[in-house]
Amino acid sequence: MARILIVDDDADIVDLVEAMLTPEHQVIGVTGTAEALEMIRSTTVDLLVTDIRMPVQNGFMLIQQAKKLRPELKVIVISAYYDETDEIARQIVHQYAPIALSKPLTRAMVTEAVAAALPA
Repeated sequence: MARILIVDDDADIVDLVEAMLTPEHQVIGVTGTAEALEMIRSTTVDLLVTDIRMPVQNGFMLIQQAKKLRPELKVIVISAYYDETDEIARQIVHQYAPIALSKPLTRAMVTEAVAAALPA
């Protein structure tokens, strides 16, 4: 059972992803990057699933700080604004996270991405 941290400024998205991943995984959901960084500092997290566009601090900033704390941390990016055909966005996302999902999310998308991100 992996411990997965979900970060999105939309609490409904956090709840949705939590529901998709439990009870197979232990899921911690937060709506702010400060909370997320505190969780990464204070507890073992196997996977970070984060939105890109969030107020105050975006997902890229969160990932950079999280990777400084835990370089081995696996990351999945989720966003309604991510476009795989945008070469610059694709390069930025893939620099930080090998898996990026576009909203709206489905259970199959999320569970397949988590399975691909985590070691067997």
